[in-house]
Amino acid sequence: MIALTSSRRPRQVRAEGFESRPHAAEARLFRILAWLCLIILVLSLLPPLAGMFIHVSNDYGEGWSAYWSRAAVGGGVLYPVSNTLIANNYPPLFFYADGYLGSLVGDNIFAGRIIAFLSLLAVAAIIGRIVHMLGSPVRWAWMSALLFLLFATVDFREFVGVSNPQWPGQAVALSSLLLLLRVEPRRLGARDIVPAAAIMVVAGLIKHNQIALPLSVTAWLLLYNRRALLIWCLSGALFAGAAVALLAACFGNAIFLELFGFKRTTDFQNFLDGFVTVADLAGLIVVALVASRSLRRDPRAMLLLIFAALGTVSGLGQRMGAGVFLNAHFDGLIGLVLVCGAFLGLAAEKATPGGPDIRARSRWLLLALAPLLLFAPLNVTRTIGRLIAIPKQQRAWAGMIDGVRSAQGPVLCEMLAVCYWADRPVGIDFFAYGQRLRTGTDPRPLERAIGERRLAAMVIDRNQHYFRGSGRLPEPLPRLIERNYAVVLTAKRDLALMVPRH
Repeated sequence: MIALTSSRRPRQVRAEGFESRPHAAEARLFRILAWLCLIILVLSLLPPLAGMFIHVSNDYGEGWSAYWSRAAVGGGVLYPVSNTLIANNYPPLFFYADGYLGSLVGDNIFAGRIIAFLSLLAVAAIIGRIVHMLGSPVRWAWMSALLFLLFATVDFREFVGVSNPQWPGQAVALSSLLLLLRVEPRRLGARDIVPAAAIMVVAGLIKHNQIALPLSVTAWLLLYNRRALLIWCLSGALFAGAAVALLAACFGNAIFLELFGFKRTTDFQNFLDGFVTVADLAGLIVVALVASRSLRRDPRAMLLLIFAALGTVSGLGQRMGAGVFLNAHFDGLIGLVLVCGAFLGLAAEKATPGGPDIRARSRWLLLALAPLLLFAPLNVTRTIGRLIAIPKQQRAWAGMIDGVRSAQGPVLCEMLAVCYWADRPVGIDFFAYGQRLRTGTDPRPLERAIGERRLAAMVIDRNQHYFRGSGRLPEPLPRLIERNYAVVLTAKRDLALMVPRH
């Protein structure tokens, strides 16, 4: 009887994903960290959830996306290449999804927020599933999903519950790994690779800056399965060609001129800011570097290592462009969390070269979380402040929307959500027009309109960049605005409703 019992134990350990009973101290630390993460996550989610269905926007792109979504489902022109005042340099799929859902809920911005938030949760679920597929126990799969959500809602909170196609694109692209990581790379066949390539192309039609994952898969297959690489490249080219043909049939050459002809200036300060963002992920990076010593022996985990590296580097490269923000780093964040989750979840009973001892892996988790936990008191304080400020913001935005709606004459909104909610047409896409002014477009038409005070109202983001001439509109336009228009209402600290001086 004793022999029978002892012979069953090894099989039980293997069936649970190579996990044996953790050391008591490790289990205690794990529980403490899990509860801390969960508490911080819940607190971090309160402001975006409280603001999901109110007429307050903290993101420049929300109103911009809402107008294009309206055009997509309302018979408007989605890619007006001949219009120098506005531009659409995003693929079309998000606008259609947002527009159709918006027609059901009555507001494209609210619809986009719903889609983006659900996509964020989908990314977390896929991360947990991938970590579990690689052999980690369930609790570490859940911890990996929680780890991702925590970093996403704290360090990238500007994109939580915000109408933007980035998280939907990430969710679709990442789902391709559920196919590619089902088996060892040498066993991959067309039934896995072809649908994964199709999914990746669809993701590119939602948001087209996701280059790290397809490049990672290409490099990974080059290392482990050349036949699968050929299938991947051929099927990817086939689906991409079909997508191009479909886009050309629907939108003509305009979509390609808008997507690839948009001139974006270089912003070196934005590039340096990218390193600050990467520094927030320093704990994850350190653990991932340690993980590379052991995970590189696992062909499937090798894909995660390549993705984490390329995602981190490509995010920094994208930040060289003006207007590129935190979403450039989403690939890096996802890849790093996947690597850390797989590394810690696959800990052996005894330490292996480059691998963590099962009794020490919660300490590695603590290291991954260290930068975030270090600033947790500050972030919690700011979260409470944002919650308290919501009613005041609602009142200020309501006044600003009413002011724009009642203005007798043309209006311009730098924060396009104000004009959208006021049922006013788009006058100027401040960012796109500013980029064109910086690359040779004649500024005199707008200068005359401001100088002659022909605009009944303007909604301007009067931040420090605006006054330095490095904001969305270049000099001399900010000085002309200040000379000819006066502030009558403010929302938050910088957003102002301005009317002609008398």
